Amino acid sequence: MDNNQKLTYLQLHYSDALFSGAADYRSCLSALAPLALKYPVLAYALFEHEVHLLVAGDAASAKNLMNSLLQALTGEADHPLLDQCEYRSLPAQQLLPQLLHVHQLAVTFGLVANADVYPWCSHAHYAHSQAISPWLASESVWRALNVGQHGRTRAYSAFLDKSQAPSQALAETIGAAHCTQRCNANTVIDQVLETYGVTLTQLQQTRMRRRRTELAGITAAICAYMGMYDVALPTLETTFGLPREDIDALARSASRNHSQYIVQTGNALGDYIMTGLPRSPYLNNSSDASLALEQRDPFNLTGLIGLAADERTDISPPLTER
Repeated sequence: MDNNQKLTYLQLHYSDALFSGAADYRSCLSALAPLALKYPVLAYALFEHEVHLLVAGDAASAKNLMNSLLQALTGEADHPLLDQCEYRSLPAQQLLPQLLHVHQLAVTFGLVANADVYPWCSHAHYAHSQAISPWLASESVWRALNVGQHGRTRAYSAFLDKSQAPSQALAETIGAAHCTQRCNANTVIDQVLETYGVTLTQLQQTRMRRRRTELAGITAAICAYMGMYDVALPTLETTFGLPREDIDALARSASRNHSQYIVQTGNALGDYIMTGLPRSPYLNNSSDASLALEQRDPFNLTGLIGLAADERTDISPPLTER
């Protein structure tokens, strides 16, 4: 490997479930292990509908890896799921930030409160020196990438500590400054794009059409959950280039497939921006609460996951409910 070595972020997303239980996750990791000898895998995170891999190499190498993985799992070469994969080339300097991104996805999606306890990602391999995935890219690969000259575990842990400290300080200092701001559609759009690691410019690309419609639905559903759907619609239509009827349908679909993330993100944005403000009527146990909640939540996200109208708590659903 030379100084021009690149990374590739590979993501497979499919509307139907890719994994139905622990046995499926283990089978995938078992199939990935021998392939990693040829295609250095730096990190992984598996979810019911998604596979995320960080690979040392270019996009062509990552595509060969996924083709081989799908063939090992299904017995079929050039499996149709290959068309559902996205590949993003990155410079080697992005290794540590992208490792953290992959490992925090389970937290972002609301599956766990801490990456330490999510079993289907490679976080523990780095954070606790646990060789749970001995086939992950070796120290020599890290050295070739000019990262972690003092050991990949130390490099990752140091970066993890550095990344968490500013976030905690930020949370403690800016709440009061923003307590009177109103959350708007752009706030939600920015949060969703940050979560999924894409930009508006990237979303306009033809190959990103499927992802653009998916994120439009998620964003719209969050806006609906926060009670500003009608106000946000013009911005959503302009940003995602979709008419209202399409956004309505996409929001309903998102409310079924991404309910946990939508509710948790809606709550987090509301708590962050409205800290210290009086509780809204829809959070009170009054006779009008159900009507207010219906107006706030037209896609029935709260009812879908069984939250009471006045609950605003962190949720950690089982994998099958994501």
